[in-house]
Amino acid sequence: SSRFGKFVQVHFDAASGAIRAGEVATYLLEKVRVVSQDPGERNYHAIYQVLHAGEALGLSDARAHAYASGGGCTTIDGVDDGAQRGRTAQSMCALGMSGEEVRLVWATVAAI
Repeated sequence: SSRFGKFVQVHFDAASGAIRAGEVATYLLEKVRVVSQDPGERNYHAIYQVLHAGEALGLSDARAHAYASGGGCTTIDGVDDGAQRGRTAQSMCALGMSGEEVRLVWATVAAI
């Protein structure tokens, strides 16, 4: 994302090729994006992924949330936020996060 600067370092086991460790340094470049969006812009993708889960997390539609609808755009043509949420969760699990840790990430994003 153009909103973040990232440095990712992944360490692999030489024998098996399995991921042994990883580090990510993330730098938020657009802090203002969390609380306001320009017209036609969306907030961070994870917010829409969480809101797509809606009722399961006790949340309403993105249009009902100022942080998600401030730019007047809550969807992107051709992007399925629910499917993207699944892919994001799979990626977190692939990095070794437990189901509970993934749930806590989504709960943290939902708290915004």
